[in-house]
This record gives sequence, structure tokens and C-alpha cells, in this order.
Amino acid sequence: MVYQYIEIIQDGEKYIVYNKVYKQNVGEIRKERIMGQWMQWQLFQYPDCGFSNGCLKEVSSFITKLYGKDRTK
Repeated sequence: MVYQYIEIIQDGEKYIVYNKVYKQNVGEIRKERIMGQWMQWQLFQYPDCGFSNGCLKEVSSFITKLYGKDRTK
């Protein structure tokens, strides 16, 4: 999928979030264990980087698609 503000780059089992406006990596999406046995996809923001509402919507849309991808495995 093509996003307006970000590009998602797969790097092994995680995804790098590249901001097209600032032309830099701003975070990564990876699975983390949260309280117990369940793994959750989460966004980890790099230091000194912010996300606009538009970027956050695009990241949220991507993470939602990852859960659909998990169900097919």
C-alpha cells in the first residue's frame, strides 16, 4: 500500500517507519510481549521524533493489516 506521509520498510521481523516529509526513520513496528503470553504489534518511536495525526492514522492502518496477516499463518 502507498501512504502519503510514511513508507514502511520490512527489516527482518520488524518494520521501519520512514517519514517522507522529514526524510528520516522515525520509529519501528515490532511484536512485543505485553503482560502474559500474547504478543502485540507496537509502534516504538525513535528519540526526538514526532508523529502527526496523518502519520499516526497511516501507522494504525498498517498495524491493523498486520493482524489480518497473522491470522492467515
